[in-house]
Amino acid sequence: MSSTTLGMEAAIISLSVEAIVQVIVRKHKKHEGIAPVYRQTKEQIPRAAAVRRRSRLVLKQEGELY
Repeated sequence: MSSTTLGMEAAIISLSVEAIVQVIVRKHKKHEGIAPVYRQTKEQIPRAAAVRRRSRLVLKQEGELY
């Protein structure tokens, strides 16, 4: 086998490994990005709304909010 053939094989292997890594990273980012955000909003939006209502109530009682 000539050195150019080996070099080309090495380049092809490194490119395919890089492509596989990119696919894995993309899938991981997609999973990490979407699922927890959905889970978080599902659980925390009502809680955040309740906190806002409570803080508005406190501000109204203290005369800060009209």
